Amino acid sequence: MSNQEVWDSWLQGAVAKLHGAHLLRSLRPIAPSDPHLCNANTHLEQRDPPSPVDVCLTGDTLRAWLADEPSAGGQAVPTTDSSADRELRHVKLFSTNDYLGLSAHPAVAKAVSSHAYLGMGPRASALVAGYTMQQRELEHALAKLKETEDCLLFPSGFSANTAVVYALSSSTSPSPPVAIFSDELNHASIVDGARLAKSSGATLHVYRHGDVEHLEQLLVASSSPRKMVVTDSVFSMDGDVAPLARLAELRRRLGFLLVVDEAHATLVYGARGG
Repeated sequence: MSNQEVWDSWLQGAVAKLHGAHLLRSLRPIAPSDPHLCNANTHLEQRDPPSPVDVCLTGDTLRAWLADEPSAGGQAVPTTDSSADRELRHVKLFSTNDYLGLSAHPAVAKAVSSHAYLGMGPRASALVAGYTMQQRELEHALAKLKETEDCLLFPSGFSANTAVVYALSSSTSPSPPVAIFSDELNHASIVDGARLAKSSGATLHVYRHGDVEHLEQLLVASSSPRKMVVTDSVFSMDGDVAPLARLAELRRRLGFLLVVDEAHATLVYGARGG
């Protein structure tokens, strides 16, 4: 077999394996359905905040989505096919994480446009030349919201979890390896961070979802002097809340490091949203 044939064979096998395990995912192009967002003549101050669940998509996209047909977003690509349905359909989509509609909120749009003169894009990695004064101001504001000593921005929540879990689990001689205790329904980014940590010698223990008694049993049974418990505060797929008060009380008794992912709770839960 040629090199190309080897890769083609591997690709076909990989896709077939994902399909058989019902793990194939598709891209479905959507747009906010607020008509003001499509009208450039409407001033920012006059726009009403759009609903975070109202979106529009083409008829072809909706049909393929309802039929669970695989797609890489092609239904929104211009075509000469006369049978193509490009008319927009308005639907309510409840799988968004934009709970408060901040992504297209007029105040956010105004703030972005007023700072457009600073340029777009990171220019470089943060350690080289991509760390701006505006980012530092945002870090200060987030630290104040969270009532913490400081804050460090990451490009995404996924990268934050993988980096933080791995970094806190790193072990250098003579430091003992860390024992990670993770809720069974934690986000995939936490799971991936824990898997990376295992490659550096950390041990991973998964406790039953929200089960503090099971967690305590695992903690007591572990002989590691460095223990870290990781949990979401609001679990994005199920929408339930971690027993944080009980976890905090357990931490006071057993003395482990408690790491909480607040991605789905920030600005949503709590008196101040922090």
